[in-house]
Amino acid sequence: MKKLILLLILIPLISRSASAETSGSMELGASYSTASSQEDIYADFKSATRDDDLEVSISHILTKTQSQDRLSRLASESSIQANIYNGFFTEWYVFLSGVYGRYRDLAANYDQTSVGAGVGSKNSRAGVQTGLYLRATYTDLMDRCILSKTTGFIVIPIRKTRLKFALSPETNINLNYLNDWDIKSKNSFSAALNENVSISLNWLPSFKNDPLPGEHKTQHSYILSVGTKF
Repeated sequence: MKKLILLLILIPLISRSASAETSGSMELGASYSTASSQEDIYADFKSATRDDDLEVSISHILTKTQSQDRLSRLASESSIQANIYNGFFTEWYVFLSGVYGRYRDLAANYDQTSVGAGVGSKNSRAGVQTGLYLRATYTDLMDRCILSKTTGFIVIPIRKTRLKFALSPETNINLNYLNDWDIKSKNSFSAALNENVSISLNWLPSFKNDPLPGEHKTQHSYILSVGTKF
């Protein structure tokens, strides 16, 4: 039902861009977390359409996690974002986004829905985006409502190179228990091997104020991925 509501809201935006320029990308990667000796393998599929004043992007991520205690988890996340441009400020946009995820393992099963809005700007060299997101988690034991502020931007440090640096800090606050908050950031270096293929190395430090028993307050994850666009 949550998926259906999300699609009904955003289908008009998709159909409006049906005749616009379309692009796509795929990324395959593997990650390792130092705190929990957790290993992830994931695949990320993206598609985007753009006309003069509207850009719609759709993403679907599949992840398999293997933790130190050999507990496996499967995750599936589908997201959609609409960037609405103004004719006067051609590089600036207002965005609306929605995410629906399903997570399954032996310990717990839960669903997660997220909606967000904010502003951003991008051109051929750099981009910046910031917004607020409200994320609701539904489990067999409890429900949580989390307010998240995310800021992400991409820069090219050396002109006329194929190197990119991306920084995406994020703050999450549990509205049901305000002492439960965390700060994380995804820092990425990527290099284009040719016009269609790139490789990236990501470092994800995080701090959790009130971790669960057995968890660490600080954690570091590393991701190596290869991507292609078409």
